[in-house]
Amino acid sequence: MSRKLTGGLLLVFFAVLAIGYAGVMPFGDDSPREVTDDNGVAANGDPVEVGEAIYSQQCSGCHTIDGSSGVGPTFQGLYGSEVTMEDGSTVIVDGDHLLLAITDPRATNREGYPDVMPSFDNLSEDEIAGLVAFIESLE
Repeated sequence: MSRKLTGGLLLVFFAVLAIGYAGVMPFGDDSPREVTDDNGVAANGDPVEVGEAIYSQQCSGCHTIDGSSGVGPTFQGLYGSEVTMEDGSTVIVDGDHLLLAITDPRATNREGYPDVMPSFDNLSEDEIAGLVAFIESLE
């Protein structure tokens, strides 16, 4: 086999290999997933159901709803509570605070938790309102 043919075959082999991996390997895309629900809950449901669907798909990996610890704070009893921020200040967790925590988490670093939450600014106003309603429902 000639060098030219061998080089051409190797080039084709590596191109096919690269294309194959590109289809299964995410490269640097750590953006939040789009919210979907087989029953259309996220599109037209009760706000608490919308929030629960979003929680299940995007929040449950880091936040619990039963009071147990996780990477991020539990959502149980969070709404209305007073929490200490990384800078030592305290805030009451209300809708405005949760909106900021969801869309710009760097602005709401809570004491005792790593600064790893991604921004979920891709959520619609209705989805954010649903997530806030869901968190508020967890006494």
